[in-house]
Amino acid sequence: MLAGSLKRNTFFALSVCFLLLFVLWIPSLFSLAEIPPAETYQQMQAHSLWMGLLPGTKIWTFMAFILTFISAASLLVLNNRHLFHPANEFLLPLLYVLFSSAIPATQWFSGIQAVALLNFIGLHFLFASHQRLPGLAELFIASFCFSLASLCFPPALLLLLLLPVAIIVLRAFAWRDWVISFFGALTPYAYVLFYYWMTTKDTAIARESFLTLLPQGLPETLSGNMPLFVFFAGTAFLLFLSLTHTLTKYSANKIKILHIRTIFRWMLLLVTAGIIFYPSCNYQAMPLLAAPVAVITANYLAQPGRRKMKIFCWLLLWGMVIYLHIAEFL
Repeated sequence: MLAGSLKRNTFFALSVCFLLLFVLWIPSLFSLAEIPPAETYQQMQAHSLWMGLLPGTKIWTFMAFILTFISAASLLVLNNRHLFHPANEFLLPLLYVLFSSAIPATQWFSGIQAVALLNFIGLHFLFASHQRLPGLAELFIASFCFSLASLCFPPALLLLLLLPVAIIVLRAFAWRDWVISFFGALTPYAYVLFYYWMTTKDTAIARESFLTLLPQGLPETLSGNMPLFVFFAGTAFLLFLSLTHTLTKYSANKIKILHIRTIFRWMLLLVTAGIIFYPSCNYQAMPLLAAPVAVITANYLAQPGRRKMKIFCWLLLWGMVIYLHIAEFL
């Protein structure tokens, strides 16, 4: 009955997602403890262009909560407009909420929430450019959004590599696509460079700031944090199970859906690389990783059959989330 209501009523589905998100965020929203811990904040601040300007007030935690919900709703809009899979409609925002907010230590405004929303906007225009050929204006906006996201959160820099992949997968070859993508990606950096020149008359400061966005070195291990290790191991298992059962189940008349899901698989690969090569951000990138994870796992969970295995997947997912919160707050 509940599943039927979620499928038929979009407003009800978003209300359930909001309620679930609120339950997951209650300790962070109303806790008097310092969020994030000072050490975590200082590590991320050293590799950010803007976090030092952010006042340390509780209102930013509420802002992160609202942006996370808007991102979940945006994923629902993406599904409706670009046809991932009709049966996934209510699963996508629900799974996004679970994966993006499962780790309590990510529930503060690190910029990743704004980046996730910027990437959803970029994906919308990227897919729209495929539908409205030549679609050069949409392609420029998509490139601009991905580039702006990379300025807000360093691991998102690797998502700029999604642009050439998307051009190859979604569009016929045309030199104008590459030129437009290049200028769209360059524009936010040109704005920042111009700002530094206007305020300091020294572009060297801007260049030094841009260097902080580059990968930082070898990854840190998660083995010392058992709840996080269990969560990422369980998520990897769900992804492996979903990919092995959905990669070959497409027909020629679903080629458009196949291309769009290919973009999300590349997004999964690039965000995973971001988590590995930016150790100071590390699991903070989970709200960004949650989008491709939600799309891939929802595709599997929405398919008919294999009922017992899917019940096991849901139990595993909820068990991981509960374990993380018990380990964090008890």
